[in-house]
Amino acid sequence: RFRLRKTYSRNEALTLKDKLVLFAYFLKSPFFLLNFLGGKSHYNLLSSNISIKNKDGIFYCWNNVFSVYGLSNLWEFKVKPYMKLYNGTFIDVGANFGKYTVRIGKMLGNNGTVIALETESYNLAVLQKNIQLNKLENIIAIKKGCFSKKAILNFNLTGIGTGGHSLVKKYLGSQTVKINVNSIDNIVSKLKLQNINLIKIDAEGAE
Repeated sequence: RFRLRKTYSRNEALTLKDKLVLFAYFLKSPFFLLNFLGGKSHYNLLSSNISIKNKDGIFYCWNNVFSVYGLSNLWEFKVKPYMKLYNGTFIDVGANFGKYTVRIGKMLGNNGTVIALETESYNLAVLQKNIQLNKLENIIAIKKGCFSKKAILNFNLTGIGTGGHSLVKKYLGSQTVKINVNSIDNIVSKLKLQNINLIKIDAEGAE
């Protein structure tokens, strides 16, 4: 709730409608906390889909408050000094909605390429939308999971967020789907990439 309020106060919400949706959420958030403590779901959902804009880019967040947190400037701010590349190739394993894909894609411009790997279908669709919103043409988004070998594995979907899906973590009552996975080495070889300058891996325990 505090992070969301700071996101609102920093004027990251893209439009007036987005600002109002965030404002309405944190006014009601004490009731969502009670619902959460009572075991009820949907406490993480906003009343409407929203977008935000910050130094990293423009991001469609869907209607999930965790996505707003994750795409805001407040999230993982200690990681940002390391997430810089102005020439070369960046591989984003577990790209999710594209926080780092877009950030580094903008930095690279015509001087490099981003390979964004995301295996969950909805996340991939939002990732592609965010690439388009930022008018980036140096990004290749691929529906693929990463593991130590090429295989078809069970993938566990968390029921409340968009970033907790995992090959190795199991969630009570969550949905499990089959996904295609491959190693980074095999993916690099198939794409005929000669030099990799930066890799980010956020694979929820499969690192």
